[in-house]
Amino acid sequence: QARSGPDIVRGPAATQTIAWSKAGVLADLSGYANSYGWTDKLDSWAVQAFTQQGKIFALPLRIDTMMLYYNKTLFDSKGWKMPQSRDELESLCTEINGAGIMPLGTSNVDWKAASEWLMSIFFNVDSGPKAVYEALTGKIKFSDPVFVDAATLLQSYFTKGWMAGGADNYFSVPSAQLGARFGQGKVAMIPQGEWFMSQVGSYFGKEANNTNEWDWAAFPSLNTQVPYPTYPVGIGGSLAINEASKNKDAAAAFLNWYFTDRTAALQRMADVPATYNIPIPVTADQLPSSIDPRAGREITEVNKAIDAGNYGYVTWTWWPPKSDVWVYQGFDQVLTKKITPKQYCQQLADTFDQEKSQGTIPQIIARTFG
Repeated sequence: QARSGPDIVRGPAATQTIAWSKAGVLADLSGYANSYGWTDKLDSWAVQAFTQQGKIFALPLRIDTMMLYYNKTLFDSKGWKMPQSRDELESLCTEINGAGIMPLGTSNVDWKAASEWLMSIFFNVDSGPKAVYEALTGKIKFSDPVFVDAATLLQSYFTKGWMAGGADNYFSVPSAQLGARFGQGKVAMIPQGEWFMSQVGSYFGKEANNTNEWDWAAFPSLNTQVPYPTYPVGIGGSLAINEASKNKDAAAAFLNWYFTDRTAALQRMADVPATYNIPIPVTADQLPSSIDPRAGREITEVNKAIDAGNYGYVTWTWWPPKSDVWVYQGFDQVLTKKITPKQYCQQLADTFDQEKSQGTIPQIIARTFG
């Protein structure tokens, strides 16, 4: 807004990037996209998330999804299997909790928006991608029972102590302390985004003074109508060009290298696990041999899920800005018992309707459900 700053602007989330494009501080990249062929080289759904009124204002930094990390050594020693359904998850959480171990570790101490990670999971694997899509496209309301039930279910996991050991811990235990307990086997599972893969290794093995290993799986389906696995997907950040930049052509040339040099892009994916996974079609045989197999599996599994239609929507990409903020701020109020899940969802519906009338809804690719 000061008409200064860097030539290339990194946005924290798609919804924030949309707010910046509406404010006129990002350059229109449509001409560059045409000349460089970006729309043909990147996944169309990811580019469309940054398209407003036919103009492209940013490019997607990476594909985001939510996963369930687990202490593999702990699971192997106990004979536990990763759950795929609600019944399996709740039975396992009961057993883990009874053993004096935290079933599902999470914290918002270091990232205040952490509740939207959890709601992105529960809206998609409980309410279901169809319900989310219909709410985002205005066919149903976020105040409908299907969403209230998801928020209520998540609240109940906190109340039972399965999630974070309870709300008090969620608001007070730092993520580094949580990670250390995870590596030690005092926390069994952690619902987190793919970006956590670049950090989780520091809590395991020789570096962390233990002999444990980690792995990951898709979060269980909490509704019999939602197939397993279903991955909530979206965009983690963006790269755009400052409208005030005097070097737009050079900035665009850099973006072109970053997004279209496949060899360099794939090597970044291997060097820093699940952090720079730009949205391009990738098969397992195309990945560098140096990639951690767990990171390679994340890339290929999410791509397969998108192709097969087994995907949902993360809030920080497909919800408009104010609605996205309410997703996490509002659920924190549910946890502190200031409001009920029903009130939370009603406020979400009201906020979404207001933003929809103002035209600040991210573009979502048309989709049909069987």
